[in-house]
Formats: sequence, structure tokens, C-alpha cells
Amino acid sequence: MQKKIVTYIFLCCSAFASAQLNTDRIMSIGRNALYFDDYVLAIQYFNQVIAVKPYLYEPYMFRGIAKIQLGDFAGAEADCSQAIRLNPFVPQAYYARGFTRLQLDKFTEAEIDFNKALEFNPENQNLIRSRMYARAQNKDYDKAFADLDALEKLDPKNREWLYERGRLCFFNKDSAAAEQNLLQYVEKDSTNSSVWSMLALLKIQTNDTAALDYLNRAIAYGSDFSGDYINRGILNVRRLKYMTALEDYGYAIGLDGSTLAYYNRGLLRASLGDNNNAISDLNIVIQQDSLNYEARLRRALVFQTLRQYDSAIADFNIILKKYPYFVSAYRQMAIIYDARGDARNAFLAREKAYNIEKNREKIKNQLAQNTQSAENADGDDKEPAGDNVLSLAVQNVNKKRESFFSSNASQKIDNEKNKSENKYSDPLRGNVQDKYADIQLEKNFELNYYAKSDEIRRTPTYYIELDKFNKENKTTNDLKLTNRELPMTEAFIQTHFAQIEKLTKEIATHPTANLYFYRAIDFALVKDFTSAIEDLNRTLQIQPKFTLAAFERANIRYKILEISATQLLDTDAEHAMAQKQYQHDAELLLSDYDKVIADAPDFCFAYFNRANALCQTRNFAEAIDNYTHAITLEPNFAEAYFNRGIANLYLSNETQGLADLSKAGELGIAGAYNLIKRYNKQ
Repeated sequence: MQKKIVTYIFLCCSAFASAQLNTDRIMSIGRNALYFDDYVLAIQYFNQVIAVKPYLYEPYMFRGIAKIQLGDFAGAEADCSQAIRLNPFVPQAYYARGFTRLQLDKFTEAEIDFNKALEFNPENQNLIRSRMYARAQNKDYDKAFADLDALEKLDPKNREWLYERGRLCFFNKDSAAAEQNLLQYVEKDSTNSSVWSMLALLKIQTNDTAALDYLNRAIAYGSDFSGDYINRGILNVRRLKYMTALEDYGYAIGLDGSTLAYYNRGLLRASLGDNNNAISDLNIVIQQDSLNYEARLRRALVFQTLRQYDSAIADFNIILKKYPYFVSAYRQMAIIYDARGDARNAFLAREKAYNIEKNREKIKNQLAQNTQSAENADGDDKEPAGDNVLSLAVQNVNKKRESFFSSNASQKIDNEKNKSENKYSDPLRGNVQDKYADIQLEKNFELNYYAKSDEIRRTPTYYIELDKFNKENKTTNDLKLTNRELPMTEAFIQTHFAQIEKLTKEIATHPTANLYFYRAIDFALVKDFTSAIEDLNRTLQIQPKFTLAAFERANIRYKILEISATQLLDTDAEHAMAQKQYQHDAELLLSDYDKVIADAPDFCFAYFNRANALCQTRNFAEAIDNYTHAITLEPNFAEAYFNRGIANLYLSNETQGLADLSKAGELGIAGAYNLIKRYNKQ
């Protein structure tokens, strides 16, 4: 969901900000970093712009977007508010601030922001959907359903509205209508874990045995919502499947460190006599939430069982400070004092319990008066119950799932998160075809000092000329070929800024092709693509046959082309210049790949990257030829098979496309199996 807001605003901002951004080098570099997910780096660039030109709205808005990606929603709200103060006529700033306010539970304010953005673009489905979510969270269901009606009119063939209507009915407590809409949805798409999860919650509320089957389906289809595992664990406890329940709680903890999962596991462990581990779990619950008196009560009872009486009494005293009329605590303390031979304190504890019972009605009336005068101050004065655990998991859906439910169901939930997180330690465990994969090309292979390891894929990234270059030019880190680059950390960023400064001094006294080349790599890593291109131009002027430099220049031009593509959503006359620039950039990068291939006809990654560029310009037939050439040079080129499969399917070459995806899966790209399954269901 957070990634979507970046893409959406990039698509929308070209008409509003391109003129300013094209004349502001640092702003442009910051947007490059933001687009390629280097959020910490992007913020540094936007800070520089703000320091020099604090009257511009764009750096505040884009810094706010970067903060959204980093989870700093309060900081993002402040930045977007400043952007709006500087320019109140930018709908994207209202959209971004509305999104942050959703995360901060400021639903009324979020709705106001979405209303303002819709004044500029009244038929924007992203905005209407977001406003619908804000209204639903405010329990203004009539207006939320009105928004859904508007969405259905704008896109009547979109089956996702069944999902959204089911979700709204669910939160409006219209269980029958919710189930009807959700079941209609799964008839068309049975792979959305969020739908099965919601159906399970409906069945849990009515104690229907189908709940377990629905939770199994949600989890089989890749759910990473810890509540699904917690609720399945509770149902397994009811079925006396204790070890299975412990596994479910463990998976939930592995997903997000859920306090509720620790609590439930602690209770189960205690009931099974595993008291020391139960204490460990309950310790974590109380560390995470010191006001969780139910957990403290449970821990006190386990301490009592273990005869750790001092610890038990300490917990009971904390509970009694909050709930001074909690009879059970006094009774348990009396038992503890008896066990220790402390007859006096045992008597006092029982006397206290007796007096509370004797004066129960009087105390109850007094508590009612106190509650009336300080209603909803910081919680009620009920004694800790500790029994209704299942309801907690159901209620938790509001905060833990709503951000997922508000996204486009065809995209399942937050796909960027899905790719990086898995409930299993082994990413290939289970039915990988059910784990949602985006229909996106595998990225270009580029030169980088850093690369994510991947023990599954079989694509060899060794290239003799690169190996020779690394050996001839001893540096701290060797350059690598990778399409799985790491986001830049603060430490990496500072390292490369320092390296740029060092190389600049060396170039001033002794300019060489290699120095310009290395500085270009550093510029590219900090997303200063213009400076990188300038250095690579100088490199190739000095050494025209420098194949790696030409390859890297093409790769950087491809990144620039990706960003340019976001400015081509509209085709009005005002975008003619952007379209011309896009065509020019495409011709330049294809020319570079042609040069690389002419000088190094055995370099399979040049063919692969050129094929990606051809796909970017929608020349799929020629792209397929290039992928094929790359595969001829490297028969285990998993990414080439994957991308050729997508290109073939785009051209309706079904048999070849599915065969290519199958081969890509065989070579380690597990997402290929999900695409095969979904394509076969069409």
C-alpha cells in the first residue's frame, strides 16, 4: 500500500511539478532516490533543497512521501501540511497527507483531505477508495457505501467491488450480506488470502466449524496476518490439537512479534505444565504492554504454581493498585501467605476479600459514580478477565488488517511486503503457486558493489571481462553483476559521498577513464544519474572500447527512462515535450546496448537488458529475440526465461509463454508458478 502511494503520486505530479524539478538538480536526484526506494538518501537530498529554497512545496511533499515509506507518519503529516501551506492547490499533497492521517487514526481529517483532492480530480478511483475507507473507519457506512456505488459506476466490470462491499458489510455487522459478497468474489478469484481471512472471522463469530477451513485457505494462499495464525491456534486448542496450536502461535510471533500470540502461547504452555516457558512468553507480553493486567494476572498464577511467591505477590500488588476491589487477587495472596507460614498477612488478605464481598453493592454504586464522572479516561474499572482471547484476535483485525483491506484486492495485500516476508524460514516451502506474485519483469543486471544473495536461482553472474577488470584494479570492494541491489543505508550513503570527494580530488590531478568510471558508479549509487552519465561520457571519450562503461551508461539511461515513463500517462499537447524526451532517452540507451553487444557479443546480460528496454518501449517481438539470444549464451538464465514468458503471454503466445515461466520456476523463480496458475484460470 505504501509503495502504491509513491507510484500514484509520481504518475500525478508530472503535470504539476516537472518544470520546477527539471531545473533543480538536487530535487531531481532526490526523486530518483525516492523512486528507487532509497528513502533515507532521498530525505537527505530533499533536506538540501529545503535548506536553500524553503518556499518550495515539492521537497516537503516528497520528503513526506519518503517518511511514509519509513513508517514516520507523524513526520510525514507535518511535511505534507507544510507543502499544503506553501501551495494549497496540489491534490497529491492532500492525498499523501490523507494517507498518513489514515495511519494515525485521524479518519475525519483524512476524509477532509481526500475531499479536497477530489475537488481537483473527482473521478480518481484511488481517492474515492481511500475516502471510503476513512468513512468506514468513522462508522459512516452510508457514505462509505455511496463511495462504493460511485466506484462501481466508474468501473462496472471490476470484480473487486464484491470484495469491497463484503468488507464494508463485515464492518457494518451485516454478516449475511458480507458472506454473500465474499463468496461471490472467491468464485472468481479464490487465491486472495484476505477474503478467506474475513470469511473465517464471520464463521468464528457464529462458532461455525467452517472457520478452520477458511483459515487454512487464507494461510495456504500466503496470508501474513498474524491474527489468522492466532485464531487458527485458538480453534486448534478447542480441537485439543495443542502442538499444532503452539506452531500456529509461533508462526504468528515470527510474522510480527504479536503480543496476543505471545499471550495465547503463554496460556497454552501454562495449561500444559510448561510453566517456565509460559513465564517467558508472559514476560514479553508485559514488556510490550505494561498495562496488560490480564497477562500480569496469568503470570502471577504461574509464579504461584512455581512457588516463586515474591514474584507472584509483586504482580498481585500491581494489579490491586489498578483494581483495588479485585477479590480473586486477595484470595490468591492469602493462599500464598499460608504456604509461606505467614498467618497474619493471610488473615488480612482474606479479611479484605470478605469485606469487599460484603459491601459489593455499595462499592459497585461508588464505582459507577466514579466511572460516570471520568468516563473513558484511560479504560474501565473492570477486573482483568483473561478469558475472551478469541474476541481480541477478531477485534485486532481493525488495525492490523484495514490497511490491507483498503488496497486493491487483485494486488492482494502489500505486495512489496509479501515478497520480502514469509511465514516459513524456507521461501519454497508449501504451495508456492499460491503465493501472490506481481506481473513484473525481472530487473536489469547492473554493476554494483552490493548484491542480495539468492541461493535458489541458478543464473550464473560471472563475466570474464568484469573479473579481469576487478583483478587489474584492486579496490576495497569488487564490482558485481546483480539485479537484486540493496537499498542504501546511512553508512553506505556517507561512504559513497566520501568516495566521490576522494575521486574528485584524484581526477583533478590525474584524470583517467577508470577514475571517471568509478566515480560514475558512486554517483549512480547515490542516485545522481546526471553526474553519472557525465562521468561515463568522459570515460568513453578517453577509452571508447570500455565495454563496462557503455553497459553501465545504458543501465543508468534505462533508470531515467523508467522515471520518464511516469510522465506519459496523459497524451495531451502539454506532454509532447516529455514524449519527445522519452523517445530520445530510449534511442540513446538502445544505442549503448548496441555498442556493448558489438564490442562483446558474448555478454548475455547486455542482450537481457536490451530486451527489457525493448519491453519498456512495447517492442515485445524484438525483446523476445533478445531474451532468446541471452538464453542461447547462458542456458540457465532464469530471469530471461521469466521475462520472455511474460512477453510471450503479452503477445498471446500462450504455449511458449507458459513453457518459459515453467522453466523460470525450475531455475528458481518461484513466483513463476503463481503466474502460471493465475493465467490458467483466466
